[in-house]
This record gives sequence, structure tokens and C-alpha cells, in this order.
Amino acid sequence: MRTLLVSLVLCVLSTVAYSQTEIAHCNRSSGMDVEASDPVSDHFDMKYLWLDLAADNLSTSISGSSTLLVEIIQEEPNEFILELIDELDVLKVTVDGKEVNFTHHQDLLYISRPASVHTGDLVSISVTYEGTPNPASAGIFSGINNAQSKAWGNQITWTLSEPFNAKTWWPAKQDLNDKIDSVSVHITVPNHLKVGSNGTLTRSLSLIDGKTRHEWKSTYPMAYYLVAFTVGEYVEYNNYAKPTALSGDSIFIQNYLYNNPETLPYYKDELDMIPEMMELFSELFGLYPFHQEKYGHVMAPFSGGMEHQTMSSMGIFTFGLDAHELGHQWFGDHVTCVTWNDIWINEGFARYCEYIAAEKLLSVKNARAIMEDDMLSVTGTDTGSVYIPLDEKLTDSRIFQYRLTYLKGGLLINMIRELVDDDALFFRTLRIYLQEYGGRSASGEDFRAVLERETKMDFGSFFQQWYYGGGFPVFDITWTKLAGDTLGISIHQSTTDDVPFFSTPLEFQITFKSGQVKRLLLRPEENTQFFKVPASGQVKTLTFDPDKWLIKKVNSFHQVDENGNIILSASYQSPEELIVFPNPATTEIHLNRKINSIKIYDTTGRSILLIQLNHQVQTIDISELNPGLYFFQATDDSQLWNGKFLKE
Repeated sequence: MRTLLVSLVLCVLSTVAYSQTEIAHCNRSSGMDVEASDPVSDHFDMKYLWLDLAADNLSTSISGSSTLLVEIIQEEPNEFILELIDELDVLKVTVDGKEVNFTHHQDLLYISRPASVHTGDLVSISVTYEGTPNPASAGIFSGINNAQSKAWGNQITWTLSEPFNAKTWWPAKQDLNDKIDSVSVHITVPNHLKVGSNGTLTRSLSLIDGKTRHEWKSTYPMAYYLVAFTVGEYVEYNNYAKPTALSGDSIFIQNYLYNNPETLPYYKDELDMIPEMMELFSELFGLYPFHQEKYGHVMAPFSGGMEHQTMSSMGIFTFGLDAHELGHQWFGDHVTCVTWNDIWINEGFARYCEYIAAEKLLSVKNARAIMEDDMLSVTGTDTGSVYIPLDEKLTDSRIFQYRLTYLKGGLLINMIRELVDDDALFFRTLRIYLQEYGGRSASGEDFRAVLERETKMDFGSFFQQWYYGGGFPVFDITWTKLAGDTLGISIHQSTTDDVPFFSTPLEFQITFKSGQVKRLLLRPEENTQFFKVPASGQVKTLTFDPDKWLIKKVNSFHQVDENGNIILSASYQSPEELIVFPNPATTEIHLNRKINSIKIYDTTGRSILLIQLNHQVQTIDISELNPGLYFFQATDDSQLWNGKFLKE
């Protein structure tokens, strides 16, 4: 998931967030820990979920029933416990059609389990309820919400349950390890409204009271938080992808857009790129995992996207966001993180899908620019691990910490690709991982096991240092020409957090005066180490990490003579930061420093605006720009900055 939130006021270069961003969220207050092994919830397995609810686009009010078909896998205990917020009034509960006793308090629903129920039985639990959840205090993490689009004016009701808020609109077993085998979502709404949801729209049944029941069904395993519906006035715009694996057959791409005359024309070009993305990802990762149903999008008034299975909820459409949410269908939906500690399995890989889409469909230069921006953001703060520490696994803001979960997570996968150094092997490994864990949940260690088995490489230290460990290395490097066509390279590494030493191999490039280029990989084993490397010919320059794939800072990089006197210094320092705010913006953006000029590009690379500022102003009028994502290049007398911002 990616969100773009107005309250994220200051945004340094690349920190326009497409997904759940670092922001202050309320901690989960439910009485159940979805990560814990709880005998009360572990005694049954979710087989089927049928939601039969009435809703509209004017409020969060819902009424109806939820039916759960479960398999009993333990004799004890003598009750079922589901999560459901107290704001929803439970009217009746039945088990196998017979009304049973229940209690409902502290967001938990306790249901009496009949004595006749035994291990191996399939049991139907039906809960009838109604109410109007109040999402005001939870923001995007509200579970169910209602709002009007500020950009387009449409009033929408939508659900977004990640990570802990399915309970705000249906009685849920919120367990990442228990995917629901199949789901039916039936939503009854006034006739002029449409409903977007998971799977296939099997029918829209006209009722006698001016209502229509839209019946969606999915037969693929689904995590509890990916079940969703959205209600509004929509127009439908559809496409088809034709992956090679389908031998001429196609995948239906179904889009529900706001019903006004401007939305579809504005986003049509972005939507028309989705089939090509689908075909690319199917080639690299394996056939789209839900190809027998559909992929699609439904618009809702929040900033960003959410990867609801087979139909992503979208506030806007941009190249990066579209790639991110589509990538989630493989990484996050088909294979879901086994715990929230391992959210990298979802979000790090989805961020990497943005890099791959840019590399393959735009240009390598475009992809590297995105990764360089991510690198600046990641190294802008010294601490933090990709893996979510145990004491923070139920804290929304830590789970979806943009700099660590998304950016550092995506860069780690790129580092793994570079270390494997064989694209055919790397992508085959991803496909095998998806095949083995498809329809299930996986951890970072599960991915590591597949990675090591397929590549026959040891990634134990890599995961310990980069996945579980915090921070990154900082280097001081000197090099000198020695006698006998030899270079001497002295490397000193310090670190910024709890990892004392990063053992990742270091790549250098020697450029000779003849034009010849030589790459070499050095493997330091301690914080300070001296290497002698052969270099036949006249050396012009030495470059550290020429492809910029290593997460790092370089404090100093000098060529020295035999006495240690500096001959030449190379700058690896990030330029003094340029902050653009607010981001997203509506009418103008502000800069934290005076610059010479700024050039603004759209997502296709077309130059939209060039402004010569001559150090006079720090405010730029963007009121004439259409809503969407923009890139910029700003210059000063001695520095250049690349970044991006969102116009709402």
C-alpha cells in the first residue's frame, strides 16, 4: 500500500510517498494480538466468508450479515471469538442455522460453541449486525470511511482494513496465517451506485425497493485485510492484458472511475499502460496469480493506493503507484507476510516492482534516478531496521515507516539482485519463491531459504546486517598508485547504528587513460583494511560503487601519494538538501533555499515548466498544472537537485 498524505508537510527530494507513509497513527487497541498463537482463534480454520451488507455513498452506515464457514481443528475451547468493534450492534448470531448466545464488548464478539461441534466439522457462523462506525480518529487506517474527493467532487464509501481494522465492518479472524479460501461480497446499494470488490462480478440483481445487489466472488485464498468494497457513482473503463503464458488469451482489467466527464480522459493514458505492466510482471514473476478472475482499480478519495486483491483502491493514478499496487498482487496478496514484523515481504518487494517497471518500460536511467532518490532518503537518518522489532509490530506508524519498510526494503532487493549478478537466476528465484508460497504467507527467512537454495549463495550475514540490523556503513577511502602496475586501496568503515561491520562486497571501477575500464570486487573482513590490486596501464580515475547500488555514505574519497598527501578528492557527499513543501500541494510549492532555476517534468519526461529564479523567490506557482505526479530538477551555482512532488 502507498499513501500520499497532506499532513506529511516536509518532503526531502524523493519522499513523495505512494504508500502507507510515516505518520502518527493510533496504536491498535483491540484485545487480541493478531500475531500471537491464540488457542481461542487457532481452533478453527477460515474456509469461506460471505458478506451480505447494505451500504450507500453518503455515510459509513452498514447493515446485514456476515457468514463464516470454518473448519474445527481442535476440540477446545467452548466458544468462538471474533473481532468486531463495539460501534456495530450485533442483533443475532447463529451457528449452523441455530441461534446461540453471545456477548460483545471491548471490540470482541464471544459466541457460544455448541457441544455437538467436533474436530473436522465444517461449521457456519452467521452474525447479523448494523451500525455507523466512526472513522474520524483513525485516518486512512479506519477500516471503513466516507468522504468527498477534493479534486473531483465525488462522494464515496470505501473500506481499507490493513493492518488491523477489518473488525470495523465485519466480524473477523485477523490472522495473517489463516487465509480465507474463498470470499463472496454482496453489497446492496441505491440503483444509481456501483460497487467495486474482490474477484468477479457474478451479477447485479435489481431489487424491488430501488436498490441493486452487486454480487462479487473470489475463489483464491485471501488474507483478511484484503477483503474490501467501495461504493460510489462510477463509470467503467476496461482493458485486457495478454501475457505470453496465456498463448493469446487475455486477462480482464476492470476500472471503476469517478463518474464525471473529466476523470477518465485525465487518467486514460496511465490506465492504458497497465496491460503492458501486467505482461512485464507476468514474464518476470510468473503469470498474474489471479488471472482467472481479473485485475482492476476502483477510485476512492484517499491519497495513494491499496492493493485489495484483484481490485486495487486508488486515490490517483501515476506510473509508480500503478506499478506498486500491481506488484502487490504477487508480493503481498498472492504471498503475504507471515507476521507484520516481515512486512518487507509485501512493501519492500512492491517498491522494487516500481524500479523494475521504470527500468523495463521507461529507461534504466529513470530507474536509477528513483533508486538514488530512495538512497538519499534512507541515508538521511542514521538508524532503523527493515525488520519490524517485536515491541513495535502492532504500531501502524512503524509497520508502514516509509523510509525503512518501503525505500530501504526496495533497495535491499536491488542489492540482492546485484550480489546474485545473474538476472536470469535472480528472477527465476523470485518465480520459484512465489510458486512455493503462493496462496500462503511467508517470512523474510522463508525468502532467504529459497534464495540461498536457488543461488547456492550464503545470505546469512547479509540478512543479519541489512534486514535485522539498523543503519548503514560510512566509508573513508584512499587510493594510491604503487610500483609494479598496482593500486593500493585503503578502506575504513564506520557504521551508524547497531551493526558494527557490514561485510557486503564493495565494487570499484578503474578507468585507464587508454579508455579501458576494469571492475573489481573487494571483500573487506574488518573495519579497516588495505588492498593491493593489479592495474596494468596508466590509471586515470578510481570510482567506488559505480552503479550506486550499495546503501552507504562516503565521508571521504581521496587519491594520495606514497606519503599520504592528497592529490585528488572525489565528492560522494549528498548535496545540501532541498526541501519542497507542502507535498502534496494544490496551488504552490515552497523551497527551503534560494536557487537559480527549476525545471518541472511530467511522468513521461516531457518538460512542462522552466522557471529562472535567480535566487529571488522561494515560492513557485503550480496552480495551472493538472493534478498528478511531477519531477523537477533544480540548480544552484554549484549544486543540482532531483526530486518530485504531487499536485492535487
